[in-house]
Amino acid sequence: ILADLIKGNAGSNPMQPHYHLIGRHAYFIAFTDAPNGMGLVRYSFDRNELEILFAVDAHQMGSLDGKLYLNHGEGEHGREVWRYDPDTGEFSLFFDIQPGAGSSNPAEFFAWNNQLYFQATTEVHGQELWSTDGTPKGTKLFFEAQHGSSGSNPFGLVDAGASIFFKANTELYGTE
Repeated sequence: ILADLIKGNAGSNPMQPHYHLIGRHAYFIAFTDAPNGMGLVRYSFDRNELEILFAVDAHQMGSLDGKLYLNHGEGEHGREVWRYDPDTGEFSLFFDIQPGAGSSNPAEFFAWNNQLYFQATTEVHGQELWSTDGTPKGTKLFFEAQHGSSGSNPFGLVDAGASIFFKANTELYGTE
């Protein structure tokens, strides 16, 4: 055991498989003594030390170009894509996919070919596959497998060399 983030036998339940290596640090989300119970945690390989950075309301994250992207939720924007920059310590809303207090519920983060792919939900497209190059302008709906608002629930993204494969559910083919 590296550390007992919550003293006793309650357990911190680190969110698997969402560990991300950036430089000489590993980042993960776990139950902590933070106000809402969840925190972004950083492990330093150089100092052999765990540090709870701050409270988050997130359960998944991805990384691209040395930054972390989390599905953080809060009242003003709902659950959207937030970004943490380990170099500056800044944690801020990256992109509000479902504008306003509604939530796009981003999940299934997967980095491939200088892009971060993830599923997100909108009223217009339902739950579909989105991508970002790490800029708000470069964040867009990547593929709509099920046209219309019902969505295809893309998940299980894998690197297939020159392509990515994933599962999706459509009215015509079911889950393929």
